[in-house]
Amino acid sequence: MRAIKITAFLLLLGFAVKAQQPFLINGTLTGDVEGKTVYLLRGDDERNREVVDSAIINKGRFQFRGKTDIPEVYVVRIYLTQDRSFVNNKLEYIPRPSIPVLIDGGTIQIEASLKDIPMSSLYGGHDLSKVKISGSLVNQAYMGYLQIESTALASSAPLKKSYKQYLNKRPNVSLSEGIDLIGKLDRADSVFKNSIISFIQRNKDNPGALYAIRKNYASNIGFFSSGEIEDLLNSFSAKVKATSYHRATLKQAGEIKKSATGSHYADVNLQDTNGKPVKLSELVGKGRYVLLDFWGPWCIPCRKEFPFVKETYKLYHPEGLEIIGISVDMDEARWSKAMSEEQLPWPQFAYLNKEEAKKGQHLYNYFGGIPFCVLIGPDGRIVDRNMSGAYMDKKLIEIYGNRFTAR
Repeated sequence: MRAIKITAFLLLLGFAVKAQQPFLINGTLTGDVEGKTVYLLRGDDERNREVVDSAIINKGRFQFRGKTDIPEVYVVRIYLTQDRSFVNNKLEYIPRPSIPVLIDGGTIQIEASLKDIPMSSLYGGHDLSKVKISGSLVNQAYMGYLQIESTALASSAPLKKSYKQYLNKRPNVSLSEGIDLIGKLDRADSVFKNSIISFIQRNKDNPGALYAIRKNYASNIGFFSSGEIEDLLNSFSAKVKATSYHRATLKQAGEIKKSATGSHYADVNLQDTNGKPVKLSELVGKGRYVLLDFWGPWCIPCRKEFPFVKETYKLYHPEGLEIIGISVDMDEARWSKAMSEEQLPWPQFAYLNKEEAKKGQHLYNYFGGIPFCVLIGPDGRIVDRNMSGAYMDKKLIEIYGNRFTAR
C-alpha cells in the first residue's frame, strides 16, 4: 500500500536514506490499562504481522525503540487479558485495541483513552479520529489515508452485508436485485477511488501518501487499472520520486500492473487432467472471451459458487465465452476427487509445479484468496478482475446481452 535515496537536498529535508533509522514510540494511555501488555507488531497484513517487541503499561505510559530502513506499517496493540490467540475456539478472529502507524524513523507520540482506540480488523477501517498521534510527516499522511479508508468502509458496510445476503439466498432471488446492489457498491468504490486520487494530489510532496497506492493496487478486484497506477505514481513531486520508497513502490507496481485491467495476460505453465504440460497462451487470446477460474478442492466458497458458474457456462458458452479452471492445489488425488464430484463442464488445469503456482499467484495477484476469477478479452488483455457472483452476471450481460431470462 522504502527509504530515501541519498541526495544533498533530501538530506537537508530529513528524507534521506540512512540504513536502519532509529525510531521511538512514546505512548500515554488512560482508562483501565495499568499493568496491561502492549505489543509492537510489524506488517500491513493482519494475518501475518510479526511481533517486534512488548512492554507493560506503567503509570499509563509505554515506550518502544527500534530501527527501520524503510517506511513500514507497525501496529501498537493492547492485550487486556493473558490470551494471545488469533482466533477463539470457534475459529473466529479476536479483535483487540490497536493503533497502526507508518514508521520511517524519528519519534511518534501517541495519546489516547482506551475507549477511543479502534479494535483491530481483518479488513482495515481503523477510525483514529479520537486518537492523538504526532511527530512524523510521513505518518501524518498515513493517518489521513486511514481516515478516508475508514469512512469508505463504514459507508459500504451495509451494502456489502446486503450483497452477502443476496449471494446466500441464490437461486431464490432475482438477478436484478444483485445487479442493483453491485451498482451501488461500484458507486461507493468510485467515491473511495476519487477520494484516494484527491488525497494523493493534496499530498504529492509527502512520501507517506504512497501508501494509499500500495494498499489499493494489490487487491484481488484490481482497484486501479495499469494506466491509473502509472499516472498516480507520476503525479508525485520530484522530491518524493527521488526517495527509495517511491522507487520501491514503482518496482512493486511494475509487477502489479502485469495483472491489472488493461494489461496483457501473463503466461504460466499448467498441466491438464492427464498430466500433459500446457501453456496458458495456448488457451487464451484466440479471439474469444476467456474466464480464468482459480479454485482449490478444499475451498468451500469456490465449490459453493460452481452451480451458478455452471448455469452461466450453459447460457454463455454458446455465445463465445470459454471458462478455464485452474486448480491452485496440485494434489492429484484431491483434485481428481473434486472434479469427479463437481462434474465441471469446462476444461480443467492445475499448475505444473509449486514454482509455477507461486509464479501464478504473483503474476495474477490473488493474495486476497480464492475463488478468484479474471476475464481475458479476445485480444488477450485483462478486462475485469472481479468476475464472481453478480459482478460476473453484470459484465457478461454488458458483453453478450441478458441470457438470464429465467432470473
